[in-house]
Amino acid sequence: MSISKLKAKSLRFFSTFILLFSIILISSCSVEKSKRIKVAFCNLPQELEKSFTSELDQKYPNLKLEYSSIPPVTKSSAKSTARKYDLVFTWDGQSCQLLKNYTQLVEKDLISRLPNSSGAQVDKALPLLLDHYGLAFYLPVKNKYNPRYPNNFAELERYLRRINGHIDHPFFIAAGDDKEFISFLSCFVESFSGSEGYSTFIQALKDYKDFDTFIKTPLDYEISLGSILELLKEWSSKGFLNSNWLNLKKGDLQPLLEDSRAGIIFLSLSDFHKMSYESAKQIACDRFPVVNPKIPHALIAPKIVCLNTSNKSVVFELQDFLLNVQTQKRLSKASTYAPAESSCMAYDKQADDLRFLAAACKAGPVDSAATLVFENDSEQMAKICQEIRNYLKI
Repeated sequence: MSISKLKAKSLRFFSTFILLFSIILISSCSVEKSKRIKVAFCNLPQELEKSFTSELDQKYPNLKLEYSSIPPVTKSSAKSTARKYDLVFTWDGQSCQLLKNYTQLVEKDLISRLPNSSGAQVDKALPLLLDHYGLAFYLPVKNKYNPRYPNNFAELERYLRRINGHIDHPFFIAAGDDKEFISFLSCFVESFSGSEGYSTFIQALKDYKDFDTFIKTPLDYEISLGSILELLKEWSSKGFLNSNWLNLKKGDLQPLLEDSRAGIIFLSLSDFHKMSYESAKQIACDRFPVVNPKIPHALIAPKIVCLNTSNKSVVFELQDFLLNVQTQKRLSKASTYAPAESSCMAYDKQADDLRFLAAACKAGPVDSAATLVFENDSEQMAKICQEIRNYLKI
C-alpha cells in the first residue's frame, strides 16, 4: 500500500472518529438539557415557594431543578417567560391569563381529581392550593350577644344590628390596605350580583377611564356598582362600620380582638392562619353570605396554579405528582392553604371547609380583583381604591 493511500485511509478514519465523537457529545448534552427543568415562581410568597421546592426536591433528587422567583408577567414578557421556563407557579390572575397563550393543556386525568365546579374551569392552569376571602366571627362577642350565624345577606345585617352599639367595630375590614379593600369589594359585588355580575365588575375595572362612568356600570339583576357603594355608605351611617373604617390596616385588628371590640372580620384564610393560637381559637370562619341564592355564584378564593410551558414529558409527570393525594395533603399542611384535590386531608377544618364551599358554588372558586386586574399594576389599584374611598366619605 502506498504512503498516499495510507494517509488517505488514516484521514478518513480520523474524520469518522471525530464525527462519531461529536454525535455522542451532542447527544449527551441533549440528554443533560432534557433533565434540566427550569421552574419559576411568579409573584408568590416565599413560604409558598418553599412548600413546592421541598416536595419537588425530595421526590426528584436526580432531576436538575432550577428555581427562579419572578415578578408578575406582562403582555410584553409573557412569550419570553414561557420560553425560558418549563413550569410556572402563580396565582390564577393576570400573569396566568397571559401565559396561557403559550401553555400545554392540563391532562384530563388530572382534571378528574378536582371537584366538578373547579374542574369545569380548568384548561391550561392546574389548581394546586386555595386561599379564601370570607368572614370571621369573633366568638366572645357572638356568645355575649347571641346572634345567629347568618345564612344570607339579610341575616348578616340582622347580626350586625344585634351587636351594633355594644362594640366599636361591628364589621372590621382593613380598608386602608388596597388589596384588602378591593378584595372586600369583590366579595360584596359577587354577593349581590352573582358570578356573572362579578365578571362585569372585573371588566369594568379593566376598562376603567373615570369614576363617574365606573359607578354607573350596570350589574345583573337591576344592580349597579353605584347602588352597592351606596349600601356601604348606609352601613357606615348606621354604625356597622367604624367612623375610621376606610383608614384601618391589618395591624389594627389584633388590639381590637384583645379588647373584644370587633364582631365580624373580613379575613383571608392565609391571614387567619397567621394569627396567634389564642386569637384563632376565638374565631369561626365562613363564606361571605349571598343576597340571592337562586342565581349562580362563585367563591372569592384565590388559586395557586401551575402551568406547563414545555413539551417535556417529565413536566407532565411533575404536575401529576403535585396533584396526587399524599402530595396535596403535605402541601396543605406546609402552606396552611386548602388543597385543590377533592379527597385528600386538609391542614385544618377551615381549609377543609373552604374546599367544599368552593365545590358548592356553581361557578367555583375565582380570584379577587387584586390579581385578576391589578397583579402587575399596583399604582392603578391604589388610584381606583382611593377614588372609591373618597366617594364613600361623602
